[in-house]
Amino acid sequence: MLKLKPWVIGIYELLRHAEMHRNEGGDFDRRVSMVNYDNAIELSISTYLKLDPKQRSGRQFRKEDVAKWLDNYHSKLDFVEHYVTNVLKQAMPFEKDEVIYYHNIRNDLYHANGVLVPRVEDVVAIRAIAHGIFNLLYEMHVTQLLEAELTGSPLDVPTRNEISPENQVFGALVEIRKDIGQLRHELIPAAQTVATDEQIVNTVLGNESSDSRGRLQGAFERANQVAISIKEDRPIAASPVELDELIFLLKSLKQRLDVPLRAYQRELAQRALEATIRAFSERRRIIGHILQSTGTGLASTAVAYLGLIAEHPRFYGAPLVVVSDVNVIVDQLYQRIAGAFRSGRRRVYRLTSQTEGAGLVRDPACIIVTSAAVLRGYARQIEFPPDLLTVAFGIDLVEGSATTALLEQRFVISFTSRAQTMLRGQGELIGQYSFQQAQRDGFLVPLVFEDRALPVLGQGATASAELDSPKNEFLESIHPGGSRWTEAGLKRVAADIADHFISNRDDSTSKGLVLVHSTADAVRLGGALCQELLESGKAPNASVAVISSGLERHELEKALEALASPQSELSLLVCGRMWTGIDLGSASSAYVTCRLTADDFWLLAGNLASPRSGKRSAVLVDYARNFPAKGALAP
Repeated sequence: MLKLKPWVIGIYELLRHAEMHRNEGGDFDRRVSMVNYDNAIELSISTYLKLDPKQRSGRQFRKEDVAKWLDNYHSKLDFVEHYVTNVLKQAMPFEKDEVIYYHNIRNDLYHANGVLVPRVEDVVAIRAIAHGIFNLLYEMHVTQLLEAELTGSPLDVPTRNEISPENQVFGALVEIRKDIGQLRHELIPAAQTVATDEQIVNTVLGNESSDSRGRLQGAFERANQVAISIKEDRPIAASPVELDELIFLLKSLKQRLDVPLRAYQRELAQRALEATIRAFSERRRIIGHILQSTGTGLASTAVAYLGLIAEHPRFYGAPLVVVSDVNVIVDQLYQRIAGAFRSGRRRVYRLTSQTEGAGLVRDPACIIVTSAAVLRGYARQIEFPPDLLTVAFGIDLVEGSATTALLEQRFVISFTSRAQTMLRGQGELIGQYSFQQAQRDGFLVPLVFEDRALPVLGQGATASAELDSPKNEFLESIHPGGSRWTEAGLKRVAADIADHFISNRDDSTSKGLVLVHSTADAVRLGGALCQELLESGKAPNASVAVISSGLERHELEKALEALASPQSELSLLVCGRMWTGIDLGSASSAYVTCRLTADDFWLLAGNLASPRSGKRSAVLVDYARNFPAKGALAP
């Protein structure tokens, strides 16, 4: 029997996921494979260097050398070269500059935002390198492991379904903060200042006994301390018993913070139930779509629908599967659904490639939460029951894709905030709650759309007024043909954003997001904004941060949290357009300097208009004429 050590499971999962997408062969699949193989290379090296010598055949390295090798991607490759040539006394099976070449292609995939597709031969080459490094360091063969799984041979992969207590605390705190954000707007709408998280918790716990209130307030404070330790990679000063008690108290606090369903959420859930009953009666596989604007509680609507389905006699024998194509969303859905069904008719399971799913998908007492990739993997091995009901959450149902082909064979209902994820001509639009409706009802703050296409550089004329024209003369003048921005164009946009931000911000704590075409542009524009705001003296206390692919994970998390937190000193966060969907938190302005799809534009608008941080209005400044061309497409 082939057996994996616990410390190589994560690496093997990356390689297996990459292999699955490589076999699919589509453009998207080649991108995912490229990224996963590159990530597996880096993770293979960093994991090996952090192992105890007993876990790597007694091989020892000086601490200062390990620290030097772990510094960045290039230094990690230096270790591989040292290991192969000096430790194993072998010739390098590949050149270092070759690995860097493929790593740069992976970086370009982020910057191109879906435009770039790696060649088949590039994917094959980086696959060989990723497999080779894994084989060399861990003395086992990836192809042998993959073939064992495909042929059904025994493969002992220790499961990792148990989340560590400290990460359970962190996850519970994230969910609590989301509830606090929604309650901030609903409980204290007339507040003249932004209510803190602690004030919201105190308001919710107002009717509790002093003892209960003190314990729950203390748990919230302690959880924040644990979260800070995790993010700063510091030891957590808490025993396992204390962490277990903290998790229990956080769950109790979460129950008290749960926001009741709004009227439109109840109505959409009921419509979805009625549409499902009709589809089952007519044996119509594509049930339809619930389209709900970002920031209006789509997940709560989906969970309410599941509650109605679970209690309806027609569906007592129908297995339920909830599926999304983003693992982070899958984890969040699992937490929400498991909490909602804690004492209900159904049991909730998180299905991964490591769990035994054959029995679960046939169990009418189960709700399975999983990813599209895992579901496709099981579809090759088992036959799903005919009455399986699948809830697709935010999945791009692209005609002809492997995921769509799989879901079309079962009863499927879609919950989405993106109009383009709906299959054209298939399934009815069951119900919709639009961005405009949410604003009228007060669930999103007033959002001003400002078309700010500047005059073309070197000319007095303004940019083209043709609403549907894909070409913007101003954008073309500052980065011709989508190439690097000209210096003049860069300074022009930076100066205009800086002046607009300063003149429109409420106080020194105001924050804004700047979206540009690529990460490379983000780095350059971030530097130009620093010059405009800080060095020129326009706003000497302002702070500018840039999200780039070179950031370490803790640096990225720190930047995103600074944007979300009203208490942070960050003023402007600059990033590539692939970050359209990030939580904007307390940001009250966004500056778009690149073309966006209609869905991405309204995703950004919904996030910006969210009232969670206590903001009373927001402004979206569009330099690329996205809004006039797409105004009629608001979900």
